[in-house]
Amino acid sequence: MSNAFDANVAIAAGAVVSGAFFGDKMSPLSDTCTIASSVVGIDLFEHIRNMMYTTVPAWILTVIIFGFFWADRRL
Repeated sequence: MSNAFDANVAIAAGAVVSGAFFGDKMSPLSDTCTIASSVVGIDLFEHIRNMMYTTVPAWILTVIIFGFFWADRRL
């Protein structure tokens, strides 16, 4: 798809990998998320809510960086 949109393949691959890590970390169906919450002994959704303090700022920073890449591409 990156070729169809005339985008850099490396940046598109980085966006896909970043999204996969975010989705795996924040999904209640993820085995690592489920196991971590059960080992600690807290509710699964409380565990996800607590992970948002570090995951959401990283996601926002990633969106900003990819936005700069996209804006630079458009100039």
